[in-house]
Amino acid sequence: NTLNGDCVTIKYNSNGDSVWVKRYGSDAFDAGNSIAADNLGNVYVAATSVGSGTGQDYATIKYNSIGDTLWVRRCNPFTNSDEFATSIHLDDSNNVYVTGISWGGKFVTVKYDSEGVLKWTSVYNGPEFSQNGEITVMSDIDQYHNIYI
Repeated sequence: NTLNGDCVTIKYNSNGDSVWVKRYGSDAFDAGNSIAADNLGNVYVAATSVGSGTGQDYATIKYNSIGDTLWVRRCNPFTNSDEFATSIHLDDSNNVYVTGISWGGKFVTVKYDSEGVLKWTSVYNGPEFSQNGEITVMSDIDQYHNIYI
């Protein structure tokens, strides 16, 4: 969710009471697009965030169970393009996979370990997709840690 240009993450308890609210943002528009939680109570958010001189980038944020920010990682694989993070998934080792699209229509997936160390970046190098309509990029992970876009 966005509020005044920031990405807002809210934790509710099982009774629907707000436990904590966290905001992440640059000086421009930021949008949270996908969220995932691990079995330790950590929360991971995939956002689109304007960087300093880099346009829109992926921003991945990890919060612990009490809402402390553990790490933030930004990804800008194309210096002359905007990137929009749309999907986040965790595997059973708590590796983090963030997928989205660049303005040029290339699918970009990044993998971080649970500490936020970048493991790889993969770009789909097939034909570019039209930007004439809205494109939704979804992903999922199977039991063998294969990711599907």
